[in-house]
Amino acid sequence: MGCQALALLKQLDAAATAENELAEATRTALDSLPAGVTLGFAPYADDVGQWAAQARGKGHEVLLEIPMEPYDFPDSDPGPHTLRAGQEEEDNTQRLTWALTRFTGYAGVTNLLGQRFLSDSEALSPTLTYLSRRGLYFFDNGAASQSVAPMVRKVPMLLRTDTWSAACF
Repeated sequence: MGCQALALLKQLDAAATAENELAEATRTALDSLPAGVTLGFAPYADDVGQWAAQARGKGHEVLLEIPMEPYDFPDSDPGPHTLRAGQEEEDNTQRLTWALTRFTGYAGVTNLLGQRFLSDSEALSPTLTYLSRRGLYFFDNGAASQSVAPMVRKVPMLLRTDTWSAACF
């Protein structure tokens, strides 16, 4: 077996191990957290819909984590279909739609990374408008200290503070 084939096998094994560890962590969270705790799910796992359904079945509110561009992109890359500052609105809408169709039953969305995207009102405004039209709220998880979401607010949103979340409508 060649070096490239061995490297590929190692990558596949590492990915399978990471996926198994993530599944175990999710299972532990679902079994140990009390009902009423809100859980966020990234759109990438093949079985994300099953995990979200299990969470809802145990009384958890579910959020969809939307991958958004961080300041150090691509060094920190939230994955394919990332919403990007400076992109055409249509491109970001297609990426957002992809994420929104990965599973159902979420009450709202939150950012997965996103410091750069959340600090750009021109990029963020159409996204929040699109979410509002779908009846979803946005939870700003506080990852972006310079988030303009509170100023752009076009959708009911929750803002994370140091100790609690405040509803803003």
